[in-house]
Amino acid sequence: MSNIYIDERLLDAAGLSDFQELYAYIKERYPKPIGELPKPVPIGDQTLQQQVKNNDDIIYASNEVFEPPVPNAITKLDLSSQLERNSFLASSGSDPQLIVYGDRITLIASYATTGIFPNGYLFKSYPQEARPKQGDQVIALV
Repeated sequence: MSNIYIDERLLDAAGLSDFQELYAYIKERYPKPIGELPKPVPIGDQTLQQQVKNNDDIIYASNEVFEPPVPNAITKLDLSSQLERNSFLASSGSDPQLIVYGDRITLIASYATTGIFPNGYLFKSYPQEARPKQGDQVIALV
């Protein structure tokens, strides 16, 4: 913090210039004017300040598309149209969603049974009292 410049007007406004010892200490400790502050540290091709300014210009002053500052941002892929449907299940509610986030895959589906499952049940390890019956809701989150 030795390169922070304290403006004399701020000291006056705060009433600190009336305390001569404190005023002399601050002037001695922070002597550099704003023009002599170190240059911003570059991050990649631009400085962080320039990146913030560019994003601010995009958000408030133009119709350009906002680009996230992280070049390897995780993208969301909605692969719902690739899901296959079985005849013994009927959708109950919204269509199923298969979403890929980089290293994570999420399947959201809600189905109601329309009859007996062919060749047994959806999962063979169901206890008898937990096996789905016609009209039951089957919700799978993977």
